Amino acid sequence: MFTNPQDIAAAISTLDDGVLTPFTDHICQAAKPAIWFTIGAPVTKETPIGISRIGGAPDVPHDFVWPIHNGEPLTFLYQLLIDDQLIAVFIGDDDSGADVPHHVEFFPKNTPLAPATVPTNRQLPSFYDDTNPRSVFATPHTLTSHEGLDLPRWFSRAHEELFADDADFLDQEDSFNELSLMTEPSDDVIVRFGGYHSGIGYDPAEDIDDGSDAADWSLLTCLESVEPSDQLELDELCIWDAGYFQILQRTDTNGNRHTYGSLET
Repeated sequence: MFTNPQDIAAAISTLDDGVLTPFTDHICQAAKPAIWFTIGAPVTKETPIGISRIGGAPDVPHDFVWPIHNGEPLTFLYQLLIDDQLIAVFIGDDDSGADVPHHVEFFPKNTPLAPATVPTNRQLPSFYDDTNPRSVFATPHTLTSHEGLDLPRWFSRAHEELFADDADFLDQEDSFNELSLMTEPSDDVIVRFGGYHSGIGYDPAEDIDDGSDAADWSLLTCLESVEPSDQLELDELCIWDAGYFQILQRTDTNGNRHTYGSLET
């Protein structure tokens, strides 16, 4: 995991082939702050309200209106306590993979909150299971945060532009992928906030048909597939074929936030 540009430069110097060394400053300048979350302890009656956690019911104010899509309630996935706000993430039917129904709610940190009553007949994504006790959605867990620096990811415009002026990009790609794996605190990251988005073969921001440019979009948050854990007594979370669900965001000229959800696999 990288906490400062010096960590990245040191990691580049340890790679055997040395092909990234001439690009050290360029790569360090591209680093972007992010927060990775790993699965913590199971939620109990003593677990504080309004902390980062996954599964169960969201903590909401008394006047919260549950988000719907096509007349059906969305499904709550997780909530993140980031600086001065609590961010709650919801999803709907994920059949399309692109432009996935979703909702993100932002609550100021000091807002009085209580666990919501989860509605029935929700739109459930294919990877969601709240009937199996070994599912992280059926047995809610806290999330432990790890702050660091992220690097451009395959495939995105930022990744493409990193070595755009070098004709031998393919020579660097394997080494850069190896370096990118070092950004995460461990192999069991389940949620990420901030940093760079990614895609399979192309930048998913190019799918967004709202008149914006793909470069206007950045990652808000991402839910990752994870392997089973005997220690946590949890089965795997497999999003499609070991993929991920991510939400991109942009702010328009009037200061309004726009979001876009997609599944990549």
